[in-house]
Amino acid sequence: MCKKVMYFVVVLCFVGSAGADVSFQNIEDMFYDTPGNWQNGVIPDWDGGLAEKVNVKNDETVCVIREGVEARPRNMYQTASNSIVMLGGLWDCSEGWDNVGRGRTKDPDYFALRVIADGDYSLSGNLVIPLAWDPRAGTGEIDAMTARLNVYGGVTTLGNIEVKGASDVGEGLVDIRGGVLNMVGDQTTEIQGYLDDGRLTAYNGYPGASIDISYDSGIDITTVKALSGLNPFPANQQ
Repeated sequence: MCKKVMYFVVVLCFVGSAGADVSFQNIEDMFYDTPGNWQNGVIPDWDGGLAEKVNVKNDETVCVIREGVEARPRNMYQTASNSIVMLGGLWDCSEGWDNVGRGRTKDPDYFALRVIADGDYSLSGNLVIPLAWDPRAGTGEIDAMTARLNVYGGVTTLGNIEVKGASDVGEGLVDIRGGVLNMVGDQTTEIQGYLDDGRLTAYNGYPGASIDISYDSGIDITTVKALSGLNPFPANQQ
């Protein structure tokens, strides 16, 4: 696997005994629901009283949540050099927080990748893309951590989203192609700001594609969808 974490369906998750981190480590395969991939041999489940934090932090690790799996970490994060991909099922962080990219900055060839291809992902707290820091802050010699969230399908529901910009230690990007991104409250102004400065794109910036942002006061939810601008979609291939 090359240094750059590829655009593959990959998902990373970490959970441990209460108050501690538990790490996913790709020991047997890429799947979240394989007990042998977890450092303690037990699939984390906050509902079952296991794990305060779940993490994917070993370099170039890939963790996949597949159809039929119910992943229930309380808090989770991935570092700057690995990937988490959701292909289906349920991913419930409804009591905690989540970071796409976390920690000190690294080799710029590394970046954190999160892909939601299908299924239901819910987070009551703040999704930060990325949460980065650098001991050289203020010196003008900071290597910015980069992180990317791809929403390609399913339903993603967040309490809040924070996408870091070029002026921060970390730089984030959200690309929407399919599925739905929901956020609690009226966040139309914040989302429009991300769209205006390039931190939010539709179909990776494909010409004619656009983002639709709407707020439903009846249920207090802001919904973000991508419009391809192509008819038919997908476009006919030559």
